[in-house]
Amino acid sequence: MNKLIWELHKVKLGTRLTIDNLQIHAGVSAILGPSGAGKSSLIDLLVGFTTADQGTITAHHRNQIAWAPQNAGLWPHMTIREHLDSTAPKGTNHTDELLELFELENLSHKRPAEISGGEASRVALARALASQRDCLVLDEPLAHVDREREDRIWQYLRQRVREGCHILFSSHNPERVLSEAQQVICLHQGKLIYQGEVDTLYHKAPTPQLANYLGPVNWLEEENNPCYRPEQLQLQTKEDGNFIVAEHRRCGSVIESSLTHTRNKSSRRVHHIPKEKLPKVGSTVQLIKLTLFMLLFSFFVSCDEDKVELLEFTSETHFNLPAAGKKIPAPRSVAMGKNNELYILDNAGRVVVTTFTGQVIRQWNMPESSVGNPEHIYRLSDGRLAVCDTHYHRIVLFNDHGKVLSLFGKHGKGPGEFIYPVALTEDDKGQLYVCEYGSNDRIQKFTAEGKYLDSFGTFGSGAQEFQRPSGIIWKQGQLFIADAINNRIQIFSDEGKYLSTMGNDWQLNFPYDLILDKEGFFWTVEYGGCRITRFSPEGKLLGRWGQAGEGRSGLRTPWALSVSPTGDVVITDTGNHRITVLTP
Repeated sequence: MNKLIWELHKVKLGTRLTIDNLQIHAGVSAILGPSGAGKSSLIDLLVGFTTADQGTITAHHRNQIAWAPQNAGLWPHMTIREHLDSTAPKGTNHTDELLELFELENLSHKRPAEISGGEASRVALARALASQRDCLVLDEPLAHVDREREDRIWQYLRQRVREGCHILFSSHNPERVLSEAQQVICLHQGKLIYQGEVDTLYHKAPTPQLANYLGPVNWLEEENNPCYRPEQLQLQTKEDGNFIVAEHRRCGSVIESSLTHTRNKSSRRVHHIPKEKLPKVGSTVQLIKLTLFMLLFSFFVSCDEDKVELLEFTSETHFNLPAAGKKIPAPRSVAMGKNNELYILDNAGRVVVTTFTGQVIRQWNMPESSVGNPEHIYRLSDGRLAVCDTHYHRIVLFNDHGKVLSLFGKHGKGPGEFIYPVALTEDDKGQLYVCEYGSNDRIQKFTAEGKYLDSFGTFGSGAQEFQRPSGIIWKQGQLFIADAINNRIQIFSDEGKYLSTMGNDWQLNFPYDLILDKEGFFWTVEYGGCRITRFSPEGKLLGRWGQAGEGRSGLRTPWALSVSPTGDVVITDTGNHRITVLTP
């Protein structure tokens, strides 16, 4: 166990807070509870702002605390810049960096009475960070901050933790607690009702009340461990199932389904993350329960009744792209370059070249991006980089330092024209195949210089029809195409003849990209399924990795992936605004 930061024994603060014993350890700890539970009262005691009526509070941090109170607690006579300057230790000053991080540059000359409540919260946290203290106590620090800013600030806080800083924060957001904290403290009506590891409360909560502190849960009384999270429960359509679907309701990545028992007509609600199409309302279903062991090591899919292993990796790392102005862009596509370079396309209209650890080597902007940003980048065999400039209805070809070499395509539905080009690949002759969607869903074929040759496919859900063909790979005379909305992989000859379909039995969920590894196997990333899938050219499912979420093994609306010659898998975790690198 980590070293102690605080110990509380027999502490009482009026009628607001009663704690028998509490130990808070180094690292990142979160305080959870509804409004009025006593979160701010506990924080006030820990930082010495309030004195307990009885009991003892022992601090082990040598008073190296920086506090961001819920009401901001700003000094009315000081400007925003003076708040940060006055807190910084002598000889160090990160004021400009923090003003930029918190988007306060234009407010730096103002005083607290001249800014909004949300801006005041950001100033309070920036002031705490400016102190360079090794223990941060944050009372709902980002409650009034939008998601994009919050992600950017937590990226900075994680770096502080890696440098040895300890953080105690209160929150109403279970997702943030799951992604950031190791320990959790749960309060209810001024009493401590749980203290311990986040993972234990998430997977083995002792009561349904406590389980709900970390988000949606299915409490199945008939089980030895009745705590089942959404990713551990699935609905499978079955004629002799026990339940009839009455309603579905989407809550972010989680689906809340209302079910009626077929025999006793009782009702229940379940929370789940579907791995396939949702059962229709009125259909009969069976509940499939996945144990934690099954989630960690293997799971079953309906593919010739084979057992498919969870893909395993020795390490999982993440990094963010550099800010574009005040925003942290989301990566959309990635291509492998020579010398272990990653060419990453983001939604700020940039190509950012990085190492596998996120160190930026160089970057450049698309020629235009005011009406929309590109969605795919591919490195050709001759070293050129081809970008599907989706909303400008064209393909842009760069050299590896960002010089535009040529462009082809324009808006339209005719030969060589595009509505929304979204992916491309190359064959052994250097010919290019471009996926297109937008009611004109098809594949067009071009020479290496962009001269139109042929096209095949049309919009629809039948064989040889597409609904958003989002990924494409050429292999030995065959084209493998990720037909995203139809949840399948279609195979054609490189002359456009339909050959077969695979993936109907894999429960694909919006396959958005395809890549081929050095062993000749395929990988796809599932935008809706929040996972990656590996399969053979013959259609055998080999394994999967990932689940919906922000923490470890978590993905949100991933768009693309690539595999290095050494087997590293790089994923554009678009919804989480980060790159995930998996080492085999």
